[in-house]
Amino acid sequence: MDLQSRGIRQVLQLGHKLEQQPENLWTTQERRQFELALNDMTSNNDLPRFRRLSQQIFEGWGAPQLAAINVSLERALNTELKEHDFLIENSDRLEKQRETFPLKIVLENIRSSFNVGSIFRAAECMGVQQLILTGYTSGPENQKTVKTTMNTHNYIDWISFPTTSEAVVNLKNQGYTVYAVETAEPSENLADCEFPEHSAIVFGNERFGLNGETLSLCDRIVRIPMLGVKNSLNVANACSMVMYEYSRQHG
Repeated sequence: MDLQSRGIRQVLQLGHKLEQQPENLWTTQERRQFELALNDMTSNNDLPRFRRLSQQIFEGWGAPQLAAINVSLERALNTELKEHDFLIENSDRLEKQRETFPLKIVLENIRSSFNVGSIFRAAECMGVQQLILTGYTSGPENQKTVKTTMNTHNYIDWISFPTTSEAVVNLKNQGYTVYAVETAEPSENLADCEFPEHSAIVFGNERFGLNGETLSLCDRIVRIPMLGVKNSLNVANACSMVMYEYSRQHG
């Protein structure tokens, strides 16, 4: 590692340490240490983009200026933080805004722990009653999933089934109408779908979607209309859209 990269990493390490706590907890010593490291790094670097960074430091500088500096340094090193690395959880409410909806979300063979964690977070925010993980969908036993949930896995009920068919049969025995979200025909446009209060909505693998057995067991198939070149959304984005539509209808 050359001296320039080492100097950038030193400043970035101090910047990340500050960014991972609320601004009102920054100590004068921590601020000064960061300022000195930044000034030292920029004074020994001839690139204009680095010299401009020191202009972010002025009396009363805070979290927005720190974020701008950190992002510039991360890009110089070709690194990037995940959202859970820089969001702070202390601004959340102390209790839920309402009781959960009788809505259950089934995740079949979701491979990405990031997608699963994102769905946990969105589901908790949308008032989902329960997440059902089937197949090899990773749960909160996976630390990568936990990081992305932003602690929401502690506020929403979740269970696992070996297969989606077992989960769907169980849901139907409880009186749930089960929806598959897929591009397969025949399917109903999400905008035209009227979800009963007791609904369960099934989402499939990022690459392969839902398997044929799952589709045959579901009561109805819902699609999100695509207007661009691609014919599908990221599963976490699709799940958020469908959960919001349900909550809009029953909120």
